[in-house]
Amino acid sequence: MLVVELLSICLVVVAQVSYANIATPSRVVALSPKGIEFAVPDSPGISLVAFHYNINKRLPRVKAGQWNYDVTRKTGNEWVHRNTAVSIRNGDTVYYWVFAIKNGGGYHLTDQKWTVGGAPSTGTGGGGSVIPQPGVSKVVFLENFDAGSVDTKVWKYDVSGWGGGNGEFQAYTPDKRTTYIKDGKLVILPKLTEDLLGNNFYQNEEFDFKKRYGTCTQDHNQGCKKPAKYLPMMSGRISTIAAWRYGRFTIRAKMPRGDWLWPAIWLLPKDWFYGTWPKSGEIDIVETRGNRAYGDIGIQSIGSTLHWGLYGDNQWGRTHGSVKANSEVWGQQFHDYVLDWDANGMKFTVDGRKMFQVSTGDGYCRKAGYQNCGAWKERDAPFNKPFYIILNVAVGGTGGFFPDGVVGNKPWKNSDGWNGAINFYNARNQWLKTWDGEEAAMQVDYVKVEKN
Repeated sequence: MLVVELLSICLVVVAQVSYANIATPSRVVALSPKGIEFAVPDSPGISLVAFHYNINKRLPRVKAGQWNYDVTRKTGNEWVHRNTAVSIRNGDTVYYWVFAIKNGGGYHLTDQKWTVGGAPSTGTGGGGSVIPQPGVSKVVFLENFDAGSVDTKVWKYDVSGWGGGNGEFQAYTPDKRTTYIKDGKLVILPKLTEDLLGNNFYQNEEFDFKKRYGTCTQDHNQGCKKPAKYLPMMSGRISTIAAWRYGRFTIRAKMPRGDWLWPAIWLLPKDWFYGTWPKSGEIDIVETRGNRAYGDIGIQSIGSTLHWGLYGDNQWGRTHGSVKANSEVWGQQFHDYVLDWDANGMKFTVDGRKMFQVSTGDGYCRKAGYQNCGAWKERDAPFNKPFYIILNVAVGGTGGFFPDGVVGNKPWKNSDGWNGAINFYNARNQWLKTWDGEEAAMQVDYVKVEKN
């Protein structure tokens, strides 16, 4: 685990030749049969290199590119980005810029271009400049998951069977068989409770979280002690101990594939300043359903949502957006899920493609049409307080995220209450075959938070 605090340094921003090698690629080349590759030579102190680029569309200064990727691990003696999904042809122009973090300082190489079919680029074309900018971009959190296990000084586990307020079917535990680090990536892989703790335990005993794990984080809905038969699955949910107000949140992750899986990357308020949910807000960067065949709302669709409301209502319908995959489902590759958040609003993107954007405008109170704004005195309330990041994979639930009637093989109804979990378990031979090893896991490459 790596936490980086880039301290602002007051200096006059001047282009200097001595900075040129920090962010300058050693090559930009086309791949066969399709794709593009960038490489920046390593030098002591580099901890991240970011590549932004467009094809045949100019990319001024540090504007977000159509494709944008952060590389947080070097390959040999280089920082390499390879994209085999993009098609480029001879004569196409690649416009790009590069950003590198070295010894806590941020360095940009801007206004670059390369024509495909010309001489292999060394990153010098385009007349751009290398600009040291330690006071512009401040990376306040960077988790690469390089340690052998989840760092409990940085992350905390949810330990409970309360159902997440959605009647979900999993127990969240710190079990390393469902939440672990492999090949530099966080893996959250739900498994049957009986496979981990035995069939007799699942069928006949109580799931006593305090007794088994020494703690329980949520007692609501009998979350600390519940008959195990109502918790047929075990999974993981971890949250950052730190919290932030405003910034850019980037999570590079691969969604799970498998029926009734519910992965989420989201934020909750640290102090619940305005009261219980949803008065203090909730920010969902991305959610999806792992089903390959679930109408048009399965793994081919992802969504972002804000939950908020003052008077027992939830205004999420005013602040929600979703996008469909262009040519694949979202669980086939890693993607960059990004939240840009300030007092004026929020923008949610995936690989630079906008999922949803909301402007604060006159404020969320006015957006909802409330006559009395109560404790929401500032216009961007409740989204003006620190929030922490959550990574989890839920399974099923009776709260409505998996609507009835979309497909005929849903093994429970949302009116089943706790028995929904039993009906789900009884149909395991039907849905478990759609879970293919770690393809049924949410995998996270890194989590990064930046502030200006």
